[in-house]
Amino acid sequence: NEYYKIWSNHHINLDGWSANAVLVEFEHIYESKVKGENLELNSLKLYSDYISWLNNFDKNKAAYYWKSYLNHYDKKASLKGEARKFSGEKYAHKDYKFNLTEQTFLKLQQIAAANKTTLNTIIQSAWGILLSKYNNTNDVVFGSLVSGRPSTLEGVQDIIGIFINTVPHRIRYESTQSFDELLHQTQHSFIE
Repeated sequence: NEYYKIWSNHHINLDGWSANAVLVEFEHIYESKVKGENLELNSLKLYSDYISWLNNFDKNKAAYYWKSYLNHYDKKASLKGEARKFSGEKYAHKDYKFNLTEQTFLKLQQIAAANKTTLNTIIQSAWGILLSKYNNTNDVVFGSLVSGRPSTLEGVQDIIGIFINTVPHRIRYESTQSFDELLHQTQHSFIE
């Protein structure tokens, strides 16, 4: 826990996988120094290997995918537009935290299991519906944070670095579509 406090106070940007690996390595170094022991660390793959992999990635194929994915989308989804107009107050950013009851959490797990999906898919779908209601549309795009360690890069699990990205996530539905159908559609989009 003390290692985590040291780590988090220095604002070092790594993904969760890498941060944990660095903390474990730091703990081994610290313990070996306290005990006066010599320690040999395993050599790791370099982050530059990932950069090389990225440079060899088919950018045209990726551009075609995203262009098709975002085809005919020309709006900007927002939560603050209309709300600010009818109140005399200026918009102020606030964080809201809440806890789900155990009963609600279990019900969400049941929905996820019944639809062979994840809680994340349920939350992303619900967020899309909320944004769509605020923007009076059934087609919204928002940023979704994803982890991106490519399984095709040998030794990627041993590389320390940032393997996260924000990608556009589109929720588009018909008024006659059920929430279960939207979940399947959202899950398919994630897989793609």
